[in-house]
Amino acid sequence: MNIDIFPKKDLLDKWRRDTKWYETAAGEPPKCLRCGRAMPSKISHCALSRYIDVQICPECGTEEAMLDWDGKALPLRNWHAAQNAEASVAPVEGEVTLMPTCGFPEVFEQPRREVWGHPNGFPMSELCYARADHDGYRWHTTWTRCQDLPKDAALIGEVDGLYGALLALPEFQTLHTLRKMCRNCAEIVAEEDPNTYNLFAETPHFHVWLRLITRERDYNLYCHYYYKAQPTEKTA
Repeated sequence: MNIDIFPKKDLLDKWRRDTKWYETAAGEPPKCLRCGRAMPSKISHCALSRYIDVQICPECGTEEAMLDWDGKALPLRNWHAAQNAEASVAPVEGEVTLMPTCGFPEVFEQPRREVWGHPNGFPMSELCYARADHDGYRWHTTWTRCQDLPKDAALIGEVDGLYGALLALPEFQTLHTLRKMCRNCAEIVAEEDPNTYNLFAETPHFHVWLRLITRERDYNLYCHYYYKAQPTEKTA
């Protein structure tokens, strides 16, 4: 399973198209993906973004450095190219995109299923969730079932496939890379808590909510799976 983090793929694709101008110098120079200003006439005069493998204008390079020093960043979704849909590309079948906004708020308004040991219960459609911490070398994961597992092995494969692909992403290799990704691509839960973020995704059969916590010595990842439609077969 392939996973994209919005709008990373779109911006990378836009920059690949823009670099062709530096080979021909035909027409107007490309605009800075971050701010929309004209880029320098020579690629050597551009600045490399600290958060994605694209070149940006020198002014944005300086601003990124100052924000990064303060532990902040301009989220990629707020870049000029993303805001103006200049970087959008056609979705790829079978690819899952992590989004900073929730497209399934109705899940969190469902009645809750009572589960022993969990006084608040779980939304009725929740199948399971993974809770993981990163010790500086690798992830340690514990799974919790919220209801009986489906008989259909493909559904279990979908759960495992997404989770395995998630932990294989470069952004999930260390807490440092996770923190940089969250600053750029995720939804911060509260301004007074700069360590907790949300991302959301959809697979063919599940809504997925990621709660990301970038503090050391804490649970750093919660990955919740909610059925889009409850299987009709009798579960075991």
